[in-house]
This record gives sequence, C-alpha cells and structure tokens, in this order.
Amino acid sequence: MLNEYVNLLETRKAYAQAVLSNYGFDLITQNGQRISTNRAIPDDLISRVEYSEIFIGKLPRDLFEDELLPYLLQVGGTILKIRYMMDFSGSNRGFCFVKFANTEEACRAILMLNGKVLREDSPPIGVKISFDNKVLFFGNLPPNCTAHQLVKSLKKADIGGIVNARMADGPQVRGNHNHHQLHQAPSGVYSGYATNHQQRQFSRPTNRFGYVYFESHDAATKARRLLMPSDIKIMGRKVTLDWAKSEIPEGILPRGVYCSGYGLLGHTGGHWQAFDGLRNDPAILAR
Repeated sequence: MLNEYVNLLETRKAYAQAVLSNYGFDLITQNGQRISTNRAIPDDLISRVEYSEIFIGKLPRDLFEDELLPYLLQVGGTILKIRYMMDFSGSNRGFCFVKFANTEEACRAILMLNGKVLREDSPPIGVKISFDNKVLFFGNLPPNCTAHQLVKSLKKADIGGIVNARMADGPQVRGNHNHHQLHQAPSGVYSGYATNHQQRQFSRPTNRFGYVYFESHDAATKARRLLMPSDIKIMGRKVTLDWAKSEIPEGILPRGVYCSGYGLLGHTGGHWQAFDGLRNDPAILAR
C-alpha cells in the first residue's frame, strides 16, 4: 500500500515537472525543496527582487505545481520562482512559496487566492505575504562579549556569509565593589565619586544579546541548521539561538498588509507573514 502511494506521488511529480517545463520553468530538487525557476529571468535578478514572495499553506500533501499553477496564472504578472517544501516520503509538507516580479503582484495574489479551495475534499488554502529573514538572534551571551568576539566564534564553527553583527545589553545588576576590584570587572558602567578607601556603585549587564546579519536568507538558514543540533557555546557560555524578529520597511506594502511587531505578523521558520486585514482593505481593493 505504501509503495503504491509512493509510486503515485512520483507519477504526479513527474507530470508536474512536464507541465512546468511547458510553461517555461526549470525544476531542480535541492535541500528538501522542489525549486522551479522562470528560465526567461536570470537567477541573479530573481534573487535581487524583494517583498514579492507569498506563503501558501494548507496545501494537500499530494498536490503539486501542475494543480497550483493555473490559479497562480490567473493572478497575472510574472512568476519568478515556486518553492515546494518536501518531506522524506516524497509528499509536500503542506506549504510552498511563490515569488512574483513585484510587490503589487504578490498582494494581488493574496487577494485572489487566500481562502480558495483547490480541491473539493480539501480545506481552503491560506495565502500570506512572506519575506526572507537574514538575521539570527543570540541570547544569554557573556556580559563582556563584543560583536567582534561573537563573529570570531561563529567563524571558528565554519559559519559563513556573515556581513555584520550588533550587540545589546541584557538586564542590569547593581552592587558595591572596592576601588581595586573595579579594574577586575570585565565591563560595566561605573558612577559616583570615591577614593581608594571608599566603595563605588556600579551596574553591569548579567548577559548580552547579539544580532548577526547574513548576506542572504539561505546563509542564515544554513548557519542556524549547523548550530541548532548541539549546545551552542560562545566564550565558554551556553547561549540561545533563534530567528530575530524582522520587519518589512514601512511603505513597502499597502496599508493593511503589514503591521510592525506582532500585530498582523506571525513567524514560521524564519519567514514573517502578514495575517488578517488584507481582503477588505480599500487601499488594496482600489488597485
């Protein structure tokens, strides 16, 4: 029975590949993804286009590009790339990403496709705006850790594609130290006037946070994948790792599609998606 299902999936995927080819898409399978790219558009140009990708969820696990493509073509515009997330059984993981030529086409796709039923026996699909997160958050760093030391530690772990890093202090603790002890403290902000026989008030962070910026979402994803399986230690201290909360710059998307912070945003695997408030927004309906 299992073999029959696997064979059926392979047949459907082969047919989908033939359909994609007829519509001008080249298909490759890479890192657990089925990636279809528009052969008329150079790859470097596709990679430079931002804020034009949508997330499509609640897909039937045996539904592939041949069934989805007709709905995408109804949107109009130019489809640059389709990425299906796959599992080891050969079925899809229930979601995919579709990149259009510009933000307006992506927003139009959300309006037209969100809530659409692709099969009679399947639930409505969910379609949201998505964009690539290129920033990883490191928590519980040592209080004397600098951005340079964080990047140096990551490079020792063969993490590449880093373009920048910045630090922020965690909660502060206060206390007293004799004058000679102040010089032993690795970091901190000291205040008050004191002699060698007096004590000074000081405050310093118990830990620091780090934000590491990568050249691409793929580079950030690879770094996270390499670091997550094991305990991460920076300067001998176990730290936490997660995707940083990111925001699409104001004015990129029409009103109602995007709201900073948690408002209309949700977080899934490094991609931020705008949730409700789109379908009935007059600013979009007027487009």
